[in-house]
Amino acid sequence: MAQKKELNVEELLSESTNEKQIEQQTFEASMKLLEELVAEVESGELPLEKAVRAHERGMILVKHMQKLLEGAESKLQVLKLDDLKDE
Repeated sequence: MAQKKELNVEELLSESTNEKQIEQQTFEASMKLLEELVAEVESGELPLEKAVRAHERGMILVKHMQKLLEGAESKLQVLKLDDLKDE
């Protein structure tokens, strides 16, 4: 299986980056991107247009991470049920 390309903040804020590329990031890569994105916004050095795009991309990252966490939680619940059946 081919490894997915990990984005950096510059790529995340690029107009050419689409939602599908963002949603291919691992949870850990997404968390790192989100932290870096927040630091960029908090620096106050982003022009308004990029700050708005940063907010939009940040929301996509947060939703993506929530989906990943929900998937992990579902898997854990299945494992827990399997363990209870085995007792």
